[in-house]
Amino acid sequence: MFAEMNQSMVYFTRGTKNLNGTGYIELLPGKFDGKFWNENSLFIDHDIFNWIEPFIIKYFPAFEPYDFRIIESEIWSNISQDIEETIQTLNNGGDRESLGFAFRSIKNFQSEYFIQILTEFNSWLKPVISEYRSISLLGL
Repeated sequence: MFAEMNQSMVYFTRGTKNLNGTGYIELLPGKFDGKFWNENSLFIDHDIFNWIEPFIIKYFPAFEPYDFRIIESEIWSNISQDIEETIQTLNNGGDRESLGFAFRSIKNFQSEYFIQILTEFNSWLKPVISEYRSISLLGL
């Protein structure tokens, strides 16, 4: 299922071919084996990651942006569900204040932009967590 995903992405990069520089968080399906810059990883620019990070910290407070962590799919499922609820809240007219956790630090918050980022991220996340028992989050 995951291996067959071939949709284009706007805010995230699959594989290493289109990366510009090294300022990315890498999400590797499965357990980290000591190798970075994997072709089957999702790469998130650090500026875009600021929009995703509060969800991760909420369910996995041990996250460190300069380290690697293996996060079980159950936790990612909670993150995915929270993302869905956040999208629904924003689609129903909610703003960042109504989300209940730390999006205040994001400059130029725009609900439409946030919804697009979350939707795209979740479209990658859902099939991955159904196929893998964990996703490794490899920091900067």
